[in-house]
Amino acid sequence: QVDEVEGPGAHTLFRRQLPDARVAAFRLEGLVDAPIARVLEAQRAGPEHGKKGAGPRRELLRREGEVTVTYTFMPVPLLADRDLVLRQEHNHDPATGIHRFVWHTVEGEGPPPPEGVVRIQRSEGMWEFTPQGDSRTRLVLESMTDAGGSLPAWIVNSFYPRELRREWNGLIARIRDPGPAHP
Repeated sequence: QVDEVEGPGAHTLFRRQLPDARVAAFRLEGLVDAPIARVLEAQRAGPEHGKKGAGPRRELLRREGEVTVTYTFMPVPLLADRDLVLRQEHNHDPATGIHRFVWHTVEGEGPPPPEGVVRIQRSEGMWEFTPQGDSRTRLVLESMTDAGGSLPAWIVNSFYPRELRREWNGLIARIRDPGPAHP
């Protein structure tokens, strides 16, 4: 355990060094006062649902049932920008009610990286949503991304938890404010 955050978006942060990885893997865990249906709706709305900013830009390349492939471009101040192509699959266990969105990088799909952009070769992780009764959901976010290029592991390991927390807080915000109803 590395850190614990209270209040809105409360979570516990864990760090683990994988034997076959240059950088650490991180895990965030917490509870949200929302039924799993609302959590799933917020997850499917994606980060584009919220405010636009200078953060990553995502583009859906294809969807086949519960599998999506997305292209993400990430501006990185003072360094070479990064991009990656991810394959994500949604699995649901009807016996437990658990939903998992598992992702990893894929090669051979998406546009070639623009000149001067570092293509991330390894990113993997998952969101896991577990119902806790009718009105609460346990959230778990696990992720390991090697930003590639000449970035030392200690820099990636120090900045990456902030990016995961930004993603975590974005989901919490979408859960609390689902936005306009979709037709």
